[in-house]
Amino acid sequence: MPPVDPLRLSGSANLKLIYLIFVGYWLHQGFELEKVFNCQINLATNKDLINMLGFQGYQNIRTLLSRASFSWLRVNEFIVEPHFEYWPELSSSPKNSYIRGYWQSDKYFLDVANELRADFAFKNPMTSVNLELAKKIEGENSVSLHIRRGDYVQNPKANAVHGTCTLNYYSEAIRLMMDEVGKPHIFIFSDEIDLVRKNLSIPTPHTFVYQNIGADSDRDMQLMSICKHNIIANSSFSWCGTWLNAHSNKVVISPKQWFHNGNDIKDLIPSQWRSI
Repeated sequence: MPPVDPLRLSGSANLKLIYLIFVGYWLHQGFELEKVFNCQINLATNKDLINMLGFQGYQNIRTLLSRASFSWLRVNEFIVEPHFEYWPELSSSPKNSYIRGYWQSDKYFLDVANELRADFAFKNPMTSVNLELAKKIEGENSVSLHIRRGDYVQNPKANAVHGTCTLNYYSEAIRLMMDEVGKPHIFIFSDEIDLVRKNLSIPTPHTFVYQNIGADSDRDMQLMSICKHNIIANSSFSWCGTWLNAHSNKVVISPKQWFHNGNDIKDLIPSQWRSI
């Protein structure tokens, strides 16, 4: 997914998101926060950006100045995530600012975790097959297992950055989960479910989830979030579904190798999760 571009204004409730980066974005479903979640989104306009950043607010100039080599040209209000690890200096940056980056560490929002989970409650009630599946998940000692392929295999850029988790990773994660969780029932989510069905051996009761594709893909994240435990891929999709899982005693297993490009992930994985 592309980095998040928020415009942060003074005052606790003043946050505007920049929708323009999703125009022409074809890898996933585009900008869906208000469609999927029970949150209200304020969108920034070009005028908002120019009022804050001056000429640096124009989209092409913002893109250019986001490169590290041009950091010395940015105004103080133009903040780019300097690295993938947690950056504590963000809290002392100007309250009126444009902030660009992934910011994918729960250290940024641990103190408001409950409020965030409320904001990111799924908006629309489940129906039909998903509703029956949710009941089954709630009645079992459920474990979600997410295998992401799709653009990680087909898109050369995504493949170079991420790659895919190996079958050995999933086999070891299942073994550990069976050791730690009594009578687990594993629910498998993937964008190539037939390939997974043929190649992954799962020696415990399990269910393949295959009905949610295209515009309904968010339902997989919703179902992951209500599982009691989680095995995730090197994917923001399953990271978010797992973080939204509010079970206090959840067991989470994540891949130790998230990137091929050397990004440090020590702050990406919450301390309670296990990396293998």
